[in-house]
Amino acid sequence: MNKSQKILLGIATIFPIIYMIIFSTIIILSIFTVSIDIDSIFPYLFIAHIFTIIFTIALIIFYIIHILKNSMISYKSEKIILSILIFFFNAIAMPIYYYIYIVKKSNNIKS
Repeated sequence: MNKSQKILLGIATIFPIIYMIIFSTIIILSIFTVSIDIDSIFPYLFIAHIFTIIFTIALIIFYIIHILKNSMISYKSEKIILSILIFFFNAIAMPIYYYIYIVKKSNNIKS
């Protein structure tokens, strides 16, 4: 994986977290202020939400395939645990896996 692909994957990995923060902020602001009309922005939020769900599912599939093909992970039990963590706790586990096994370990191989 070259450097530009790693950067794009990193941006894609943190996108669901950024989306959750933005979505939560919009909902909280619409509850506590009258300046945001939730009815007028609901279709856009719905489309963004559906896109983010599909995008996150695609990321989960990518990361699980990457875990299973990753030769730097030698134990099958570690691959199983990482796959379960990615599946159930993806918003937390994907950025951690990205940093440890894609950024950090590939930099160690080059050194």
